[in-house]
Amino acid sequence: MPVLRRQHRRQMHQQFRPDLITRFEPHELKAVHGLLRRLLDNPDGLQEKLRLMAGEVIITTAYGLQIQEKDDPYVTISHRAFESLNVASVPGAFLVDFLPILKYVPNWMPFASFKRRAKEWRELVLATVDPPFQATMRAIESGNFIPSFVSYSLENLDETGNELKDQKDVIKATAAAMYSAGLETIVSIIASCILGFLSNPEALRKARHEIDSIVGTERLPTFNDRDALPYITAVAKEALRWEDAAPLGK
Repeated sequence: MPVLRRQHRRQMHQQFRPDLITRFEPHELKAVHGLLRRLLDNPDGLQEKLRLMAGEVIITTAYGLQIQEKDDPYVTISHRAFESLNVASVPGAFLVDFLPILKYVPNWMPFASFKRRAKEWRELVLATVDPPFQATMRAIESGNFIPSFVSYSLENLDETGNELKDQKDVIKATAAAMYSAGLETIVSIIASCILGFLSNPEALRKARHEIDSIVGTERLPTFNDRDALPYITAVAKEALRWEDAAPLGK
């Protein structure tokens, strides 16, 4: 397992280095514009709209797949798998945590519901790994694909070695891990930023004034405006620092 984790980290670092990360910015902009459009149509259900936006960023970045506005199969199955992992990881959630001997009882026994649920959850998790990866592979083979973590990683495969399948498996597993690793982190950070603005209207006023004065009111900001928006950049960094959802390093 430590070896696999190192391989996954190495794969992530290769494709998400600071000098390469900008190539994924179009995916982020598209997802954010979709979020704003949905909020304009109906401001209710912010949490679910944030999750859809975060899921779109992750799935498009990981696989280059376009998601549907409603009931997207990749977002739906990934979220169900994520929720199952949340339940399974709670200490003491199942009787077998206290009575390990129950792991030996047959699946049909009354106290073996954890086995049946584990089988169902395993199938959910596997469904998040192969289908999107294979869909990306088919798109790449057809020549009609959106650049993504998977497509860039496949370009760097060492096809001279004897471990080609192992390399693809690492790429597949790393891409699949992005959803569970990133979804709630993204949602939590954005929600905390919104809370910060609501708690500090003056900061919101300054942020709005900077955007209106630099970008204007005829278009939305882009990454190209970052250097001209020091206050907005500072707000984004503060959102990552304040009420951080996960350790982010130094």
